[in-house]
Amino acid sequence: MDGLFTDIAKYSDEKLIDDIAGIVSLSRKFSSDYNLSVLEAMSMEDYAIGHGDHLNFCYRIEMELIRMGDIRGLAGSQKFGVWYSKKDGEYQNTEKFGNSLEEAWAVVKAEIINLVKAGAKEDYEAIRESMLSPLFRYKILAVYYPDQYITIFSDRHLSYFCEKLEIPLSSGDDTLTLQRKLILWKEQHSGTKEMSLIMYVKWLYDTLGRPLKTEWISEHKRNLKKLYKDLEEFDKKHPEAKTVEVLRRERSGKVAAYVKERANGVCQLCNKPAPFYNKTGEPFLECHHVVWIAKGGIDEPSNAVALCPNCHKKMHILDMDEDVSYLKKKAKKK
Repeated sequence: MDGLFTDIAKYSDEKLIDDIAGIVSLSRKFSSDYNLSVLEAMSMEDYAIGHGDHLNFCYRIEMELIRMGDIRGLAGSQKFGVWYSKKDGEYQNTEKFGNSLEEAWAVVKAEIINLVKAGAKEDYEAIRESMLSPLFRYKILAVYYPDQYITIFSDRHLSYFCEKLEIPLSSGDDTLTLQRKLILWKEQHSGTKEMSLIMYVKWLYDTLGRPLKTEWISEHKRNLKKLYKDLEEFDKKHPEAKTVEVLRRERSGKVAAYVKERANGVCQLCNKPAPFYNKTGEPFLECHHVVWIAKGGIDEPSNAVALCPNCHKKMHILDMDEDVSYLKKKAKKK
């Protein structure tokens, strides 16, 4: 760690700074050329790669903006959802977006528009729920918001850099969480604090190199299943418990663990990422019973959510009806 910033001065070179500024300028032009109004009116021909015209959304984001993350060849044209097949001489689509080309195109376009809107608000829940392929999804975010999202889309690379920088990792860390951890590290160190995110990525690769070809496996769903099973096993062990205070206290810990894992690092009220990570690398959120235990609420995942400290305090002070109604829906999701 001591030698990380040995060559940091070269990242203040005017030529390099101008070069990075040129990359950012290209991204600004793209996001202007394809602003929300343009996206809403965009045709399949304006979007799809493969028909020979390079002035389309997919070709430009893949090739013109290659220095903001190389996604060439990865998952082929199918990663775009809709594309033009030169071999077959027709437009094609991946089945998950619809049974017909027209249906698929409508879904793909809506997903892009929703992603651009969610990216601006840092709505991590909406970003995670996007149907777009992860590589394409995170490339779009980096292009539209180069000051908010990092131009590394591989969990393997992201986790590698976290490990090299001694940033605590959790098995449930996904792309957004790993990106966020690296950005927070950047902002906490004087050597990298003033760098643009694109310059920071260059510094990461220059300084730390690239990972070996091993896979980073997310265990988020596996953890959820295990924790939920834990709750069920706990109930089986105490079917006739009489000491309510003791039973509730022990169960609360299991409920809290489950709802925090379910939230996956994002406050379920404001939909913002956890404000910081604890010493073991877990996003810091607090368990809140939507209907308070003191008011007769049950100590179950269906009545519990994970909130950032600010929203948790808000619920205990205001407990607004609209927030309660919103969180009740969140709590019922497994």
